[in-house]
Amino acid sequence: MANKDCVYICRDVINFSMINSLVPIAKAKEYLISSLLFCTPSGIGISYPQKYYADLALTVNAFTQSDESVKALHADCKEKINRDFS
Repeated sequence: MANKDCVYICRDVINFSMINSLVPIAKAKEYLISSLLFCTPSGIGISYPQKYYADLALTVNAFTQSDESVKALHADCKEKINRDFS
């Protein structure tokens, strides 16, 4: 791990199915807040110290989706795939 003040930014997490690479970083230290930025072109992942929450939360949240929205999107995509490729 880097310095406790480090902010981890991982590109293409969603596009290249690298969520399993971000999870260990997110779980490694309890002082990190982690999010997937679904509203970016490549699906960026970010993990940052809780002490930066006040400075980063508005910006990070502008590019995220709620868990409910993500689940609905996944369900919709699965339905379309099953319909179009069956």
